[in-house]
Amino acid sequence: MSIQLRTTKTAAKSAGELRQLRELARLCGIATHYIDTEGRRKRPTPEGLLAITRALGVALDGMKNISTALDERRYVLWQQPMDPVAVAWEGKSPKIGVRVAAAKANSGVACELVLETGEVRRWSCDLHALQSTETAVVCGREFVVKQVPVQGQLPLGYHRFTVELRGQSAEALIISAPVRAFEAPSPHVPERKTWGVFLPLYALHSERSWGSGDFTDLEAFLRWTSELGGAAVATLPLLPAFLDDKPFDPSPYNPVSRFFWNEFYVDITRVPELRHCASAQALLGYAEIRSELAELRKARLVDY
Repeated sequence: MSIQLRTTKTAAKSAGELRQLRELARLCGIATHYIDTEGRRKRPTPEGLLAITRALGVALDGMKNISTALDERRYVLWQQPMDPVAVAWEGKSPKIGVRVAAAKANSGVACELVLETGEVRRWSCDLHALQSTETAVVCGREFVVKQVPVQGQLPLGYHRFTVELRGQSAEALIISAPVRAFEAPSPHVPERKTWGVFLPLYALHSERSWGSGDFTDLEAFLRWTSELGGAAVATLPLLPAFLDDKPFDPSPYNPVSRFFWNEFYVDITRVPELRHCASAQALLGYAEIRSELAELRKARLVDY
């Protein structure tokens, strides 16, 4: 299937312009495609990419100055000495890519590493002796990336790495992380492998719940999993959702607030105040209410 892009005031006029626009978007951190649930590659329209790049502060007048905007973005990125974050897996000392103008590639660089513990390490390097991994000419200036080694094994944690070159300094956060999640040792069975289960709480309804799983169901599920030897139970976020008529959005990823629990999952029969309210207890005994609860329990879908 071929897709034709109509030439408009804002749309790309050629394949070359479209490539430049997508590259500019990537340099701004914008995803230029995604794969849908049927495995098809989806791309945003040129108008959409233009709107997003403008929202991020890129000065664009349609496609008229796309080349200039692309060069300016490249230049800004190459002038940043380091990426803001680097990862050291299992504490192995990484090599940090430092961008410098080619004219400064023979200079010395002073390095400082401040560990999360407060320990400070300092050393210096000769850039000329370090490996070059990339070069580029942007806006008539030549740049090179030098791989600066970080000395010593790093403890797990967050550490600050600073380089200083001819009076210019830059800082990066080094995250020293394990390749596997932490697992507490068991004094009884040192080699025991742990396991757990996941399911959305709304799908966990029982014969006693009201057409959706609730916190009582979750409690029973935790107990059942533990009895089988499981060590973890996971579910979707339990944050309050928009359950009014407008807007209606029960998605746990679009909550009303991240400070409260979702009252939808409360087991009404265990609310302490229910024992002291005769009218509420009587209401739960009405035939209409009992009939509605029976319908909710039989439904295949959750009727929020």
